Amino acid sequence: HSVATLTGLGTGVGTFLSTPTYDNLTAAVTTTLDIKLKAYAAMGSTIVAQNVDGDLANGVSSQVMADTRVYFSAVYLPKATTLTGVKWYQVTAGSYTGDAYNGVGLYTYSGGTLTLVASSTNDANIWTATGGTIASKAFSSTYAASAGLYFVAYLYNNSAQTTAPVLGIVGGASTINTVTDFTNSAKTSSLLSSQTALPSPTQAMSGLTAASTEYKTFLY
Repeated sequence: HSVATLTGLGTGVGTFLSTPTYDNLTAAVTTTLDIKLKAYAAMGSTIVAQNVDGDLANGVSSQVMADTRVYFSAVYLPKATTLTGVKWYQVTAGSYTGDAYNGVGLYTYSGGTLTLVASSTNDANIWTATGGTIASKAFSSTYAASAGLYFVAYLYNNSAQTTAPVLGIVGGASTINTVTDFTNSAKTSSLLSSQTALPSPTQAMSGLTAASTEYKTFLY
């Protein structure tokens, strides 16, 4: 809370104490995220947003991608910016024959509904990046994003597979989905099976299954 000028201590002290305010939760979150994102930028990274549940350092654990399954990860964008695409941690390069859609999508969120606002073109080679690297895929066009909560979707489709793609995840599991007071069936990590395309134009959060793991996700 702001502090009024203190009697007997001079206006300079009072002015100093009244300047910072921490009543706004969004401001507090933005400050925390900015510290890491600004540090990434100082080291040459183009990352501007990351998982709600983790950060760049948690990319050691991994999970295999499943055919026709869309995976959703919640990310928070601390300030308005133009987004180019998505980055992830590729643990193992996939070796497969792509069919249907392979790509990434960006969804806004409001009242339990996800709305697709940007996506990449279909790319059969998207999940074949070199293992142990940060891979990326641009949207078909840039997206002017407001600050706030978004969900990034990953979709893998194949007709033949030698090696399934493996991506980095946040720790070992996203247990927050089982112990939370989120409304409207919200989940920080979820999935939807039997999909040959990204859900569009909208997807109800209530129709998604809570995932026990969460893919590392970054926006740039």
